[in-house]
Amino acid sequence: MVVVSAMRWVVFLLGCSGVDVAVAQCTISGLTEPANGANDCANGVSVGDGESLSCYTCNFGFTFMGTQPSCTGATFSPGVAACQGTLLQPSPGWAPQLGSHPQR
Repeated sequence: MVVVSAMRWVVFLLGCSGVDVAVAQCTISGLTEPANGANDCANGVSVGDGESLSCYTCNFGFTFMGTQPSCTGATFSPGVAACQGTLLQPSPGWAPQLGSHPQR
C-alpha cells in the first residue's frame, strides 16, 4: 500500500510539472459470453491500470457467480464467469391439489 501511494504521488507530481508519464494499460481480450448471460465489454479495447470492469451480466432468473475482468499493471485478467439458475423448482412429489379452492 505504501509503495502504491508513493508511486501515485510521484505520478501526480510529475504530471503537474508537465512531464509526460506513461500509465500502464491493458487490452481487453479473451472475453466470451457465459451460458445464460452476456458479455457487455468489447475485446480489443484498452483500459487503465486498476480500472474496475463490469462486463458479465446474467439473464433473468440467473445470478452471476465468479469474478469480473480486471487490469493490474499491464496484465489483463478475463475473470471467470458463470450464471447460476435461481428460479425456485418444485420439491419432489409436489403436485397441484385439484378442487382445493373454497366453495362459493
